[in-house]
Amino acid sequence: MLNHYRVQGPLHIHGAEVDLVASLENGVFESNIYVEITTEYVNTTKYGKDVTKFITIREVDREAKCIIVSQAGFTPDVIERAKAARVHTMTYDELFAQFSKFDKYVSRVTEDGRYHEELSTLHDVYEEPVFDDKIGKHLATDYLLDWRNTLDHRRWLIVVGEYGTGKTALTKVLQYRWIYEYKYNASIPIVFRIELRNFVRQFDERSLIHKFLDDNGLGHVSLEFVMSLIRSGKILLLLDGYDEMAQYMHPRERRACLEALAALSAEGARGILTSRPNYFSEAEEFQVFEVLYRSVVQLGLGDGSAASSILDKEKRVDELLESHFFSRHERIL
Repeated sequence: MLNHYRVQGPLHIHGAEVDLVASLENGVFESNIYVEITTEYVNTTKYGKDVTKFITIREVDREAKCIIVSQAGFTPDVIERAKAARVHTMTYDELFAQFSKFDKYVSRVTEDGRYHEELSTLHDVYEEPVFDDKIGKHLATDYLLDWRNTLDHRRWLIVVGEYGTGKTALTKVLQYRWIYEYKYNASIPIVFRIELRNFVRQFDERSLIHKFLDDNGLGHVSLEFVMSLIRSGKILLLLDGYDEMAQYMHPRERRACLEALAALSAEGARGILTSRPNYFSEAEEFQVFEVLYRSVVQLGLGDGSAASSILDKEKRVDELLESHFFSRHERIL
């Protein structure tokens, strides 16, 4: 699997069928993991059927770790009996929290350390900012929390504001609050806050996430696993300072970065991006792209078919940008 687990199933073991068997040298558990999965609320009757399978399995693999994963949960009696029988009982969200391996990052934000102290100090003196625009007047943090908790087609929200309006402070406070919430409730998305000002060269979606993992002690986490969580909405991106990145880049480099963000969005990613307004407006970016089109035509690039092919490719990219990244919601801070 993407999180370095080899998973098989369903398997028949001495007449007992088990849904999944997972193994990994450095996983959550050292031994093989045998998993029964159900959408039911597990009562003593349902538990009795599953534990019978596990008894057979342990005759074959005495070190087996046995788990029942339920979407609906377990009765108190089942939890008590399972614990005595060394059977793990987990909801889907609890299992995900065990396998996600983001503890170092969560600790960096919520526990002792320089970055935690910086966020904690900021949070203690923070004055709640306000969105005031054509949509209405709302407390920014309340509005963004509602957006996070509401699944709709507007997967990207752009927060624009001039210098000194508190865009960076807003993203840090959101990171601090939302990571604390995630620490005790893994059913909500975990937040990855990325400072785009650290990118003075163009990036693609993989290098963007790879740098975040390295900077936050998560180099051990599979990049493919993280990308799958981003696509499924279990990771929410806070991208701060598009303008501070873009001012160092040529139009072609800026376009490549937007392609990366559009590619993420096209695959289901959700996020918040901050910028000064003159650096991130739909009209301004498409004006840049139009200049690039004209340059292609003027240069000729050999025969007409080659130039036409490049233009077709550029237009397809524009369609991606317009349909997946520019179909966003913009608020003014």
